[in-house]
Amino acid sequence: MSQGRRYRILGALGKGGFGTVYRADLLGESGFTRQVALKVLNPDMEGVVTVASRLRDEARLLGLLRHRAIVDVDGLVRLDGRWTVVMEYVAGADLARLMTLGPVPQGPALEIVGEVASALHVAYTTPGPSGEPLRLLHRDIKPQNVIVTPNGEVKVLDFGVARADFAGREAKTRAMLLGSLSYMAPERFDRHDGPGSDVYAMGVVLWEMLTGQHYGRITNREHKFVKRRDEALATLKPLVLYEVHAFVRALMSFHPEDRPSARDVERRCRDLRLEVRGPWLRDWAEDVVPPLVAPPDALEGHDFSSDIVTESRASDEGDLDGGWPEKAKGPASTWTGVQVGAAADAPRAGSLPTLPPDEDDEDDDAPPLQIPEQPALSPESLPPAPERSDAGAVVPSPFSARPARKGPSGMTVFAQVAAIFGVPVVLAGGGFVLLVSAMCCGLLMSSH
Repeated sequence: MSQGRRYRILGALGKGGFGTVYRADLLGESGFTRQVALKVLNPDMEGVVTVASRLRDEARLLGLLRHRAIVDVDGLVRLDGRWTVVMEYVAGADLARLMTLGPVPQGPALEIVGEVASALHVAYTTPGPSGEPLRLLHRDIKPQNVIVTPNGEVKVLDFGVARADFAGREAKTRAMLLGSLSYMAPERFDRHDGPGSDVYAMGVVLWEMLTGQHYGRITNREHKFVKRRDEALATLKPLVLYEVHAFVRALMSFHPEDRPSARDVERRCRDLRLEVRGPWLRDWAEDVVPPLVAPPDALEGHDFSSDIVTESRASDEGDLDGGWPEKAKGPASTWTGVQVGAAADAPRAGSLPTLPPDEDDEDDDAPPLQIPEQPALSPESLPPAPERSDAGAVVPSPFSARPARKGPSGMTVFAQVAAIFGVPVVLAGGGFVLLVSAMCCGLLMSSH
């Protein structure tokens, strides 16, 4: 067994049912120290193939990306025998926490969305190991997953439910519905994932920042979707410039082909920022973010064997490149909800607890919804969310198979034909058919 770097555990930033995020000091030679965040699988999750695979996929994907708004990954290691992602530590507050102070000014809101869009564009177009674009989709853009630092930096968190064209990925998610219902584009309920879905989520986040309100769930029925969206946009209209209002409408279009690309969103945010008044993002963040950042003494304890742990790379602890053989572990099909890391309603890395879930949208702060492939239904038909004992609880699938459709009865067919041609015509036609049948029978009998 080879020994790696050492870490001094400072405390837990947040804990969920599947994993915990810790703050730690990376201890190097000659007194070198750097603060990092450690995303660690909980001990009882080590044997669950789906959970461990998703954590390793997240580490590998983030290791391929380089962007100022994407958290850097420094390695995928084992600490005390547990899978751990070593990540950049970000001290800041997420948008959900910031919006407890009220609406975000137009200028900072546009800068934040522009940074998120830039990160998503890079994630989608960055070449993978084969040289082809990763085509990475985040699939869970929401206020809780966007952090702003006191210096005005923006960071996109939680690529654990991302989908990408990446040969080295382990978790298969194409047949799953993953994300938070209030920020899902309508096409996603029909299992159609694409870059436009993340653009729609950015539109909802921008609307929420500008209004200080929660948008809530939507439907994938176009007429109801458009009615709900237009009502929401009507509340936005008196608060912003006409151009900003039109921009939000475009982001929240029903059809993905009517939405701009992430790159175009970035450009449009930059242009609109020059047209609106108000503080710049960095100036605004310097005033409002510091009081919301969790102080060091607010960290909870840890469950490692000691305060200082050493990373290990050993063949008997699993292959860091390939994971465990599936036969050795429990079946992944028994798990319908997966989130690795801090719970959504627990403090994330460098932030205080986020807003509690709204009364009309209980699932927003639950772990990302993961639903096995079934016939697509409207979000309106979903039953109430089940009670959860903790933020990391498994979310059972609310979808069920549709009953088989029966064909029309004989009387129904007769009534429909009669309604079209008239009863006398139908009866006459029927008599003619009977007469011809009788004649045919007579001819057959006479031939014998």
